[in-house]
Amino acid sequence: MKTNDEIREEWKRIDNEDIRRVCDILREHEHLAQDYLADIVAALCGVEVGEMFSATNVARLTHARWLFWYACRYRSTASYDAIARRSSRYGHAYDLKTVQNAVNKMSTMIDTSVEWQRRWSVIRRIINLRDEGREGVVKDTIVITVPRTIKDKLNIEIKEK
Repeated sequence: MKTNDEIREEWKRIDNEDIRRVCDILREHEHLAQDYLADIVAALCGVEVGEMFSATNVARLTHARWLFWYACRYRSTASYDAIARRSSRYGHAYDLKTVQNAVNKMSTMIDTSVEWQRRWSVIRRIINLRDEGREGVVKDTIVITVPRTIKDKLNIEIKEK
């Protein structure tokens, strides 16, 4: 095991600029996971993604939006505020309280309605699919697939499993 001094020295050798570049690239691509999740929820609820994030308060659209936020909260440790900000990029602005209330309401719906239990079961299964059959996987572990073009640009070596 390395000592604290050895660890500090190792961190000093790492170029902070490279770390910033990698973090920026990962942040740029976070929306792809959210878009994928929005597509899944919309398809499962029989609505269009654009409709789901519209200002319309039609129950089927509102409930689909709530399920999406519930899934976002499940798959990440993002705050309600962060989820609201990311959801606002689809067109309509949402706030922290709206998302928080919606997640709580969807939780109740999932607990009391077989229809919503089934829908949530499908979405949760899709979210967790990557972990199936792998031992020792922790829910909070983030698995990142780095596109080849990014690997080449950064000139980094990635261990393949």
